[in-house]
Amino acid sequence: MPVVATDTVDLTWSRCAGQLSTRTKAHTARAEVEFVVAVIDLAEVLPASGRYTPGAMTLFDTARPAQLMIESPRTMLILRANREAVAEKSRHGRDLFGAATVEVPASAAAVITGFLASIVELTVREPRNAQTLAEHTPGLLAAAIDIATGHDRPASGRDTDLQRELTAFLHANYHNPDLTVDDVAAALLVSRRTLFRIVGSDGVAGRLRRLRIDHARRALRRYPDRPITLIAAQAGFRDERTLYRTFRREEAMTPAEFRAYATTHENHPGLQACGS
Repeated sequence: MPVVATDTVDLTWSRCAGQLSTRTKAHTARAEVEFVVAVIDLAEVLPASGRYTPGAMTLFDTARPAQLMIESPRTMLILRANREAVAEKSRHGRDLFGAATVEVPASAAAVITGFLASIVELTVREPRNAQTLAEHTPGLLAAAIDIATGHDRPASGRDTDLQRELTAFLHANYHNPDLTVDDVAAALLVSRRTLFRIVGSDGVAGRLRRLRIDHARRALRRYPDRPITLIAAQAGFRDERTLYRTFRREEAMTPAEFRAYATTHENHPGLQACGS
């Protein structure tokens, strides 16, 4: 059970036996809520203080298939945060770190581990304050992502504002299949060059593609009788064929296969914390 739990995060301190946890495409197909999960291996106890020193810190994006291997019994600190809450604070937006997992550098991992361990300790004396601090950990994970992916230099104030405006504009307009890079640049009152600089490695097309795929996933899961042609149009795809081709490339299954998983299985357990 989590030692700290809020609407967007839960923090668990557990002793884990050796095990392999696997998250497949089928799991992501059945998920209504996705998470960023930080798994920290607490390597050893310091005799003088009884505190643990941090070992490896790995971040998992549960929107992508992944495996977690624990080769022998370990003490683990596990933080699970709502993916949308983390994405709102990350410079990468919904793309996060662009992979299933990423390793956080040891120096940053040590600072983060110390903060999280202090929250766990605070629950004994001041549980309400511990919960208040825990509510801010999505921002901590967003910073860890930016550091781990080599984007730890602060953006300028103007760039930060533009990134927020870009995210808001794309979320409001991705349903339009005719939306172009020039349209986005004009809406933000910037040049194409500035837009390409702030949008990140995936580009405008990649951001739009991910938003449209996410919309289609939600609709396929929630509306089992809605025609796929209609879902394609509402998600911003030009036609059903474009949805089919893009969905299969991104999700390794067709929209119909995804819908079959989503409607015949209960919600997945996700990357769960180990039993304490």
